[in-house]
Amino acid sequence: MRNFTTVSKGTLELRGVLYRPDGPGPFPAVVALHGCRGIRPRLHQWASTLHQWGYAVLLVDSLTPRGQTIICNEGFRVDPQYARMPDAYAAQAYLARQPFVDPQRIGLMGWSHGGWTTLYAVDSIYLTGRHITPFQAAIAFYPWCLPQLRQLNAPLLILIGEADDWTPASRCQKMLRQTEQLGEQTVGRITLRVCPGAHHAFDSFTPPSPYYGHTVGRHPEAAMQAEVEVKRFLAQHLALKP
Repeated sequence: MRNFTTVSKGTLELRGVLYRPDGPGPFPAVVALHGCRGIRPRLHQWASTLHQWGYAVLLVDSLTPRGQTIICNEGFRVDPQYARMPDAYAAQAYLARQPFVDPQRIGLMGWSHGGWTTLYAVDSIYLTGRHITPFQAAIAFYPWCLPQLRQLNAPLLILIGEADDWTPASRCQKMLRQTEQLGEQTVGRITLRVCPGAHHAFDSFTPPSPYYGHTVGRHPEAAMQAEVEVKRFLAQHLALKP
């Protein structure tokens, strides 16, 4: 477990789990943002997979340092824009200082509430006054999509289930249309993959079941396809051979 600090409302010491490939590097790296229940087993599985592919991975715990465990029924208790987005950039800054990380090849991945946070992180309209370097690539799993992305600052891959009744795919489809209408600089920089038949948390380990009034659980085909998409996307934008 590694500690680092973020500044949102005052200075807060965060904690994270670091996966480091063998050897001196420098390696490309990924900041990983959990969903509303914190760092779950599937995030460790993703981190292990990314680690095997050659990435350093920092799983950021945004809940425990704030005295929270689950925020699924009250997502703004740890706000995705004002609290967790600074967490993501604090984690990026921490990784960039490590001698085994290439600071020019750091990506961002987020799941559900963390995917929502990821969307804020790739829109420079929300970064006004912050002296930061944008991520080189970003991936959002089943996020609550915003109305639009006004100043997209990184290539973005969104993976969401067609049958997701918690964070509907239709919101992301609308966001994509609205964003691409803003100008040619955004066209082709967002890749939206809607997984047929998949519910929220389709890459989890448990079969679909009710959770907070929604259906949540694994869809094997969508999970396997997501792994293929993630590997290809990160290889393309963080310059690691697929």
